Amino acid sequence: MVAKVGMVDNIKSPTGDELKGHLDYLVKDQVPILVCSPCANARQLCPDELVKTARLDTAKTLIALAAESTVFTF
Repeated sequence: MVAKVGMVDNIKSPTGDELKGHLDYLVKDQVPILVCSPCANARQLCPDELVKTARLDTAKTLIALAAESTVFTF
């Protein structure tokens, strides 16, 4: 769950790229980050544990966004 505060601090790709810089950029630019409510509940994740631009939302919203998208990734 990359939207949880501190979760990305030590994640690096095989090429050495660090996820933290990318997430920090998104948060700094106030990009909304949607987190699936059932997934968060299953992991006992509270909204106050998320980065400041993240919010819990329903699968219905996430599916609608995915259906409209030309690019999709997890």
